[in-house]
Amino acid sequence: MPASDFLKDLPCTNKANFSNAAKDARTKRERPKVISSVSPSEDEKKIICDKKPLLMHFLQTQWAAHATTSTANNANMRNGRAERKRTSEPSAGEENEAALVTQTKTRRRE
Repeated sequence: MPASDFLKDLPCTNKANFSNAAKDARTKRERPKVISSVSPSEDEKKIICDKKPLLMHFLQTQWAAHATTSTANNANMRNGRAERKRTSEPSAGEENEAALVTQTKTRRRE
């Protein structure tokens, strides 16, 4: 297919307009040269891009931190629950002596 077939549907059909483009002005697909004025030292660390997205990494660390604290809190709650339980106090109008000894609440009979 000649080039004129490609250009016939364009608004500008003059081939000379396209052939005058400078070949030096086109972008080059070459890799740029890296010039380092500072020599690299041995104690420097190389920057490595993580394959995992930043948000996923953040959420994983938050989840791990939450899981460790929640298991510690659950263990503390299980151990301290018996210490924190209060015995129920009898109401002021109860007359039954057995209810006072066992410290259980019952409904008042009228």
